[in-house]
Amino acid sequence: MSGRSVAFAVDAGTIALTDDDRVHADAVRRRGIEVHPLLWGAQPTSDEPVVIRSPFDYVERSAEFSTWLDDLDAAGVCVINPTSLLRWNMHKGYLAELAHRGVAVVPTEMLGQGSHRSLGEVMAARDWSRVVVKPAIGASARETIRVDGEDRAAVVIGDDHVRRLVAVEDVLIQPFLPSIETEGEVSVSVGLALTRDSASRQMQRSWPAVSPRAHTSPTSTLPARQPIGPLSSNTSSSHT
Repeated sequence: MSGRSVAFAVDAGTIALTDDDRVHADAVRRRGIEVHPLLWGAQPTSDEPVVIRSPFDYVERSAEFSTWLDDLDAAGVCVINPTSLLRWNMHKGYLAELAHRGVAVVPTEMLGQGSHRSLGEVMAARDWSRVVVKPAIGASARETIRVDGEDRAAVVIGDDHVRRLVAVEDVLIQPFLPSIETEGEVSVSVGLALTRDSASRQMQRSWPAVSPRAHTSPTSTLPARQPIGPLSSNTSSSHT
């Protein structure tokens, strides 16, 4: 690494680095490499590599984020992970590709931007009684709601939510898995030869459910993460 330094890409809210970022930064510094935050959208000041760490607000500005990746490529910046992988991972349409390759994922119906399919139609066709609705580009429960099909008023409100989202972006509909609230989901982190591969269990404390009696706009609740140690060969996935 030229200059023995590396930039951790972050956003305005994580410019001081998250707790997880600091763990990784400490591991890098122990190897004699300096670490500093880089607000995404900016260019590194040298030929140092850029590690994509905590640019969480990219989900609200995905087009700008993609343009920034293009700029990094044009400048010959080494980006970790590669920009091609980052672009693939931004949009949860990758779930269909993983399923096609035999990976066990949560069944997913994707409505492309401008789709006229209703939430009720998807639930009936898939025989799903409870579902989760989310944007295809999202994180930390952005615009994510749970809908109970037995509550017809909730389905109407959920369908309004789908129509609002699909007017501007792709939308995913998945069956609700009760285990997400009791067992959580496994979040995998690969350490790129700096730290050991590890995983954490993400517990959803508060998943916004549609209620016709007290309906408000869906809120984003950052889930708690509990470390569960090194990866094992039988690690499975849940809602993604």
